[in-house]
Amino acid sequence: MSVISRKQIDHVEKLLRRIGEARGTSQRRFLTSTYLGSFDATMSAVAKAHSKMRPNRRPAEAKLEAIASGLDAFKGTEEPVLVHWKPKNSHPYYRAVFEFGIKHRALQQLVGGALAELLELHPDQYLLHGGVHEAIRQTSKALSAGLQWGVELDISNCYQSFDGNELTKLIPLPKEVTENIILSAHLNLVPGNIWHFFGPEDDHEGDPITLKAALSSARLGISQGSAASPLVAEAMIAIALENIPNLGVNIAYADNVLLLAKSESDVVSMTEALLAALKAHPVGRLRPRRKVFKPGQPIRYLGHVLSPLNDLVRIDPSERKLQEFVVRAASLIARAQKPSPSPHVRANRIEAAEEYVRSWTASFKLCNGIQKLRDQWLSKIPVA
Repeated sequence: MSVISRKQIDHVEKLLRRIGEARGTSQRRFLTSTYLGSFDATMSAVAKAHSKMRPNRRPAEAKLEAIASGLDAFKGTEEPVLVHWKPKNSHPYYRAVFEFGIKHRALQQLVGGALAELLELHPDQYLLHGGVHEAIRQTSKALSAGLQWGVELDISNCYQSFDGNELTKLIPLPKEVTENIILSAHLNLVPGNIWHFFGPEDDHEGDPITLKAALSSARLGISQGSAASPLVAEAMIAIALENIPNLGVNIAYADNVLLLAKSESDVVSMTEALLAALKAHPVGRLRPRRKVFKPGQPIRYLGHVLSPLNDLVRIDPSERKLQEFVVRAASLIARAQKPSPSPHVRANRIEAAEEYVRSWTASFKLCNGIQKLRDQWLSKIPVA
């Protein structure tokens, strides 16, 4: 049984359509506030949030209507938000990732619906329009056309670099909605896995000062893991992309921007224009790392390696991504091959191995020989 009716869905779609069609700023503000205060819109957001949560964390469907009734986009929620550290390959070698409960997730879905109608993105951004696969297709197409001078700019700590005060001026939402749902500063943050780094354990009192500093750092900018944050980040980066001269091709995905041109001078001009725009960005100075590619060199972008071969382009997973896959797949298969306490446990282990192999290879479906790789690893998984 669905937790939301067709009539409610149609009402929400009508509200969003009216926001998108509105021309005047005052009319959009009124329609946006009407949408944010609508019970049908809130209920729809709760249903979406519920469907995207892990099954073991979902509240019972019978509770969803009460949850929706208690939500207010203008007030936010005091629901705790767990802060985890996720390792990365560059300094500071981790990023803060937030784990939200049903109330925060629902409010983010609610606000995200309005932002999708209110914000204008750049046509060369692919995070929300086509994803990694479309970004890689466009990169391959540009390389085939001879645009082989390249520069990749990766904005360091992008989400935390946004100035919250400036964001409230740039995001077309009521200020209190932006503060309570978009910005990290007003969230009820509590230690997740960072507790294991700095919290007390056994006879050790821990490091409360560093733990407090880690949580303070997580309060900067917007939150990694929020359903609304990618849309906000894309809109802010779009402001800078508008300044790139039309001398080649731009391929942007989240905080990564790849610039490709036929000559070194053209790609330098594009790079300098984007760097100047990021430095002077109204939401705060954005600091990118730079990687240069010369003609004939493989382009390493978004976990893929694109190698120009005359008029063709070979696409492979990066060495690091492939090694991660091999290690993880081998571990899951070894676990599936071990004696199991019950047929149910064995079936779950086999399913987990199959799901990982299929999902990983699907995410690299544009790569050379990926179906062969998938079939090779699936053949190693025991039959249920």
